[in-house]
Amino acid sequence: MRTEFPLIFGDSPAGGVDCLYGIADRADPAILPQIRIDCGTEDGLLDDNRAYHQHLESLKIEHEYEEFPGAHTWDYWDLHIQEAIAFHRKTLEI
Repeated sequence: MRTEFPLIFGDSPAGGVDCLYGIADRADPAILPQIRIDCGTEDGLLDDNRAYHQHLESLKIEHEYEEFPGAHTWDYWDLHIQEAIAFHRKTLEI
């Protein structure tokens, strides 16, 4: 486990009140901000992202989810950061 995870999530990052699943479970979908998730198909976190995407869908929480070729690297983010910025500019109306 990465050293910062216990500082953020406590002793168990899975299932705690501050884990992303717990936050989504307690959230009111009617007042959530727009959510966008993208992940590289060679990213070690791909299965986690897919599972969270499915969890959000099961809760009927609207979100955008996309997968693109690439890994968890700066090369991937250099390509896709513009999409993320455009999404947030649009949803924040700036």
